[in-house]
Amino acid sequence: SCLTDLRIFTDKRKRKHIDGRTGYWQFYIQLEYSQSQATKEQQLEVIKDLLDKEFGLVDESPLPYEKNKPEKPSEPSDLKLYKALLKLDYSKQQSLFNEFVTHHQIGACLIHGSEECSPRWLMNRLIQQVPNGDTSSYVRKISFSRHTQNGSLNSICKEISRKIRIPSTAIPEMAQKICQLWQTQTVILIFDNIDKLEEYYLEKFLQDFWQPIANLASKTGTTKYNYRLLLFLLDLEGCSNDWEIPFTQEITPEWHPRTLIKFKEIEPILPMELSCWLEQHLCDKNLPAKSTIVEEILAQSEGFHQYIIEEICQRCNITWEEQESTWLKY
Repeated sequence: SCLTDLRIFTDKRKRKHIDGRTGYWQFYIQLEYSQSQATKEQQLEVIKDLLDKEFGLVDESPLPYEKNKPEKPSEPSDLKLYKALLKLDYSKQQSLFNEFVTHHQIGACLIHGSEECSPRWLMNRLIQQVPNGDTSSYVRKISFSRHTQNGSLNSICKEISRKIRIPSTAIPEMAQKICQLWQTQTVILIFDNIDKLEEYYLEKFLQDFWQPIANLASKTGTTKYNYRLLLFLLDLEGCSNDWEIPFTQEITPEWHPRTLIKFKEIEPILPMELSCWLEQHLCDKNLPAKSTIVEEILAQSEGFHQYIIEEICQRCNITWEEQESTWLKY
């Protein structure tokens, strides 16, 4: 049974014929030298070492054929922490985004919550996970607060035309340009501070700007390399939670890219969520796993993502202010 557990022996005998049939042996051996040059004795020596190690007959020091392998360089502590933080909470929003982006190329998403819950962190995290959304993606960020004092669609169209470098501010021409760009790369448009707008103006923006783009892109069909065409709306105050703009929070067969995908409002992290994350992703010498650490972090942050991230960075001897511009690219 031990050999079976090691997956080097498979017993083919049936229970009723336990004495009447034999088993057969399976060996999978990785050698540093080609198998044609390895002698039988060398191969058996490798097997013996592996078995001895498996059964605890030798210490865990490297085997002879492992000693000369170059050690993998360790990750910098800031990069290690960053990767861990990308797995902190937002599970419901992440699940809906994965369902959408896995099966669809075109769509508009609304991320909303108080600034302390860091909707911007979530947006950057989701953008990183867009298929075919590497560093060559075409990303343009536009702020409503800077360019639209009264929610005028004309003023925002002027800024969009400048960003995508097209002289026309007519929406059909801009839609054509955006869909043309989408044929050769992933295109992501970010509009932040939508909390500065009134509900009416945002609904008009979606009807007059996004829906023509979504319709044209849908008629164009899928791109050759499965690129994505995405629009992100960022609400840093959570005011859109009370708006009645048409949206969906599930991807059904009837869903069309014209319809806004609205993620669940971001809420403070629960103690159990933080505890599980710490156990799974940050058992590190810089952050001792003492019993009171969850209570201490929550006491300093009140469960808000932004303050939790800053607190964890401080405990790991990493300065958030120095990393912010790198970790929050958009």
